[in-house]
Formats: sequence, C-alpha cells, structure tokens
Amino acid sequence: MNKFKIQLSGCAAAILASAVTLCVPATRALAQDVGRPLDVMCSTPVVDAGGAILPGSNPSAPNFGMAYVEGSLVQIIRVGDNGVPDLPDADGSVGGDDILFDETVIGQGIAPNLVKSGRFSTSFHPPPPSYQRVYARVFDAPTLSNATHWGQSAAFQIQKGAVMDIAELGLWVTGIPIGVDLKNSDTDGDGATDFEELLANTNADDGDDFLSAQVFTAVGQVEFDGRAGRAYNLLRTTNDLNDATVEWESVASTALLTSPQSIILSDPNPPSEVRVFYRVEATIP
Repeated sequence: MNKFKIQLSGCAAAILASAVTLCVPATRALAQDVGRPLDVMCSTPVVDAGGAILPGSNPSAPNFGMAYVEGSLVQIIRVGDNGVPDLPDADGSVGGDDILFDETVIGQGIAPNLVKSGRFSTSFHPPPPSYQRVYARVFDAPTLSNATHWGQSAAFQIQKGAVMDIAELGLWVTGIPIGVDLKNSDTDGDGATDFEELLANTNADDGDDFLSAQVFTAVGQVEFDGRAGRAYNLLRTTNDLNDATVEWESVASTALLTSPQSIILSDPNPPSEVRVFYRVEATIP
C-alpha cells in the first residue's frame, strides 16, 4: 500500500491506498448468478472539473420526439488478478490487468426530457461472477478521444441483489486529468499530487479542494471533511518526524463512508508527552 504525507494545521496527514484481495474456493469461482443482472446507478449528479453537471439525455429520447444530447462515457471495469484497481493508460483506456466489463452513458435510464442530469441507471446481464469486484470510471465527454478528465469510484463487491451506486462509492467529479503522470503532477497547485487527490477523492483541478484537517491536540481529536467511497484511520506518534524511522500507532478509524460528512476521530488515550503528532489516512478499496 502507498502512503503520502501532507503537513496540515500542525499535524501530519497522510493518504493511503489499499486493496483487498479475496480468496475463494475454485468451486465458487465457477458460480455465477446469471438470473439476476448487475444494477448500476448514480443517485447524485456527477460534475466536471469546473463544477458543471455532466450532460447526457436518455438514448431513447428521440422515440418520444425529444432531442438527444450525447452523454458522457461511463465504464464499468473489473478488477484484475492483482486485486487493485489500476490507473488508466495515458490515453484514458483501461490499464494494468483490469478488464473493461461494459459501458453506458450519462442519461441512460433517466427521464427522456432531461439533458443534463449527471446521472444514469442501468442493468447489465449477465453480471460478472459474484466473487469479483468492479468499479466505475466516468469521463467528461462521450468518447475517450474527446475527454480531458475522468473520475473513479471505489470498488464494489458483486453480491446477489445489491445495487452498485457509484455516488455512494465516491464518484462525484471528473477531476483527474488525462495524459499526465499523476504521481508527479499537481495540476491545481495546491501541494497535493493528482494521484494523492485521487486517493483523497478531491478535485485535482480545484486548488481549494484538498484533504485538510483541524487538530485539537488538547483532547487528542482531529476533525476533517470525509468523502464518500473512503474510510479513514487516525494514527499517532510521539517520535520526531525527522527521525529515520517513525513509528505510527492506529488509535481510531471509520467504516467506509457512503456520503460526504464531517468526521471527528478521537484518541482514546492521548499520551502525556508534550509533542504528539497525528496523521489521517484515507483508504480506497
């Protein structure tokens, strides 16, 4: 897993990427619920890097005598054998060992009179096998060749009857630029690389949107804005941050968030040392 440190308000904050690999018996790997589709939706609008709702009307709109506005591209991608959602290639195509499962568009399944809802609702049949994980990647244009930015959800474990809502999985903005080295680029100049912003679920094209925290060290509390599709850990150290080795201890955590919310994590046993550092880790499955 990768860790990235950002100094914020007197504390050390970090962003952590992690992935879980599920091991299943071979007999289960052959099982597939072919009788029920994979239902995928976006319950709240996805916006572009500038904050505008993504366009797209229902492809059936012309059947009702209504104008059709081509919708932004939505990819549903299977996590590969390495168990980690991989970054896209430079041109935006599926990268690593991940596999494109299917595609849809913004506007699919939405009322045909809406041309800029930023949402969609659809079903895929047959679905991926129930032991697999999938995630969504949305672009700010109908095709990869015309897109300049993308956004990505956390991974979703296929379960019988479960609906994959990419809003609950954290996809709210297409804020990651295409064609740049994410780990060495800071598009908005806010001090966090584009890759760190992906992990923190912040907009890499908005200099005012980054992981930040208020620290109340007197009571061992850290407050910050949590994002959907992320879980958070509070770590503590009394070491000097300039030491060659700094040991961090986990003292509090959250479950995976399904909506943005203010989070307060508290150290249940604040140490008596004068100098204490706290670090927040955001994890994305």
